[in-house]
Amino acid sequence: MESHETKNVLSQFLREVKTGQENILDVAREVVGDKEQVTVAVQNRVLQPEQPPKPERAESPPRGHVFHTAQAAAEYLAAGYGSEHTVILADAAKREIGLCLNEDAAVGVETCYIRPVVHPVFAPWARLMDEGVIELRRAVLFMQTHRREIVSPKGCELALSLAQVKASTHIEAHFGTPGRGRDAINGVLIKTRVQGQEQTEPVDLPDSITIECPLFVGSESRKLEIDLTLAADGMDKVVVGFTSTHVTAAVMAEFEAMLATLQAKLPDGGVAVLGQLQYGQWQYLGDDEGKDGDA
Repeated sequence: MESHETKNVLSQFLREVKTGQENILDVAREVVGDKEQVTVAVQNRVLQPEQPPKPERAESPPRGHVFHTAQAAAEYLAAGYGSEHTVILADAAKREIGLCLNEDAAVGVETCYIRPVVHPVFAPWARLMDEGVIELRRAVLFMQTHRREIVSPKGCELALSLAQVKASTHIEAHFGTPGRGRDAINGVLIKTRVQGQEQTEPVDLPDSITIECPLFVGSESRKLEIDLTLAADGMDKVVVGFTSTHVTAAVMAEFEAMLATLQAKLPDGGVAVLGQLQYGQWQYLGDDEGKDGDA
């Protein structure tokens, strides 16, 4: 009877195991004198919790670096990130250069960009030309503040001349008979002349000025010609316009120089030309299937 109950206890002990625990049955045999003894030990212990599995790490994000100088991007390509399948397109109008590191990549292409930073010395001049036309008082203050970049005419002299600008307006009324006489004029003729002044003598203001500074960070200093346009706005106000096609041409020359720097570090087979990186989407057959029958 005891043996049957013992079996039931052991059976229940082995079958019913609580979560996070384990039951152990240890059977030992030993000989004591001329008799053999069998010892059965029943044990229960709490298991140490297992370490949670590490989460699966996502794949590395695609590269999308932005370089501020062509030299920095060229060193990146030379370090092994450029290949015979690298394509570089420079867009001077948008002032950026796109680099496709592997144009033949089977799954996803990675693109980096070079976006040159306008040099801090040239930045105020760039903003001035973007604004276009400003009042004379602001122009004089600007010339005085940035006189060190002006190489022709001398910045101090130009600021002094602008500070004493005067606009003279001469109005003449002409009464002639149309069709009679060789040079008959009928109407009102208005002549406006804007002049600077040095001490007491009136002087003609220059049509352009020349500044010297780098266009972008990392580029060489160059001379840039900026056109000045002075005009009378009403009877007592003078405005100054700043424009320059020479700066536009200089930006194009800078981007051509950047391409040359990149080409020198690009592995054989790589392409570096003027252009703009653009990618479309493939259209697959069946994309529009069933649309014609929709109500």
